[in-house]
Amino acid sequence: MRIGCTQLPQLLLDYEVVGAFARTIRDLRLAHRVLSGGESEGLGRGCAEPRRILYVPRLGEAPCDPLIIVACDAVAARFAELGHVVVQDDLPFDISALNELWPIVGRVALSWLRGREWEFNRLADSKYVEWADSGERASGGDLYAFLDHVEHLRKAARDAFQQWDAIIMPSCAAMPWRAEEPFPVVIDGKPVGSRGHAIYTAWVNAVHAPAIAIPAGESGGIPIGCQIVGRMGSEPMLLDLAEEYESRYLATRSWPAFVTSGGEEPDLQTD
Repeated sequence: MRIGCTQLPQLLLDYEVVGAFARTIRDLRLAHRVLSGGESEGLGRGCAEPRRILYVPRLGEAPCDPLIIVACDAVAARFAELGHVVVQDDLPFDISALNELWPIVGRVALSWLRGREWEFNRLADSKYVEWADSGERASGGDLYAFLDHVEHLRKAARDAFQQWDAIIMPSCAAMPWRAEEPFPVVIDGKPVGSRGHAIYTAWVNAVHAPAIAIPAGESGGIPIGCQIVGRMGSEPMLLDLAEEYESRYLATRSWPAFVTSGGEEPDLQTD
C-alpha cells in the first residue's frame, strides 16, 4: 500500500542527498543498507581499525558557540582514547568563498520554482519570496563562478582525504534558536548572516563527502552534535567509527519516549 505524498523539487543541484535519522548505529546501518541498495552488509561490525583523524573545531575567524566547541573537543579526545591518531589543525582548504557564494544556489532555484508555481508568492513565507527576488537578479556568471569554485574545492578535498581518513568538526556553529527566527543573527557575541550557523556543513555537501552526526553532549537539556566526514564511498568506515564511539560512550544514553498524537507511548517491537 502506498501513502500519497508530494514530490519536492531538488533545488540545490546535486548537493542534496537522502539520509536517515536513527537512535542507534544498528538502526542507521539498516537504513543505509536500504537506501543504498546494499545486499549483505551486516548490522554491526565491531570496533573500527585505527584511523588518522583531523579535528577542526573552528573555521578561520567564523564564530562558533563555546558550548559546542567544548563538546566537540571532548569527542575528539575520546576518539584518541579509542586508539585513533587525532590531530587538531585547520581545515587544509579554504571554504570561505563557498560559504559566501552558497546562498546564490538556493535563491536562483527559488526564482525558477516561482516561475512554475503561480501561487508561490501567496503561499510561501516572506523570506522565500525575498530570496526568489534576489535569485532573479543573479546572473549566469554568478552561478558559473560558484560552480567553478566547487570544482576546485572538490579537488582540494580529494587531496586532503589522501592524508586523513576522517575529519571531525561541529555539526552547527550555533545552539538551537527560536523556531520563529529563520537563523541566528548573533553567535558567540558576533553578528552573522543567514549562513553563519551552517558553515560546517555546506562544503561537505558540495564535495560529495559522506558524513555522520553523533551526539556530543548537551547543555540545559539541549543536544549538541558533532560530525565525522569521510571521503566519497567511506560510509562503512564512518559507521564503524560511530559504532565504536557509541558502544564506549553512549551505551547508557537515555532517549525520550516516542509518543503518539493521542499522548500514548506506542507499542514498538525491537526484534
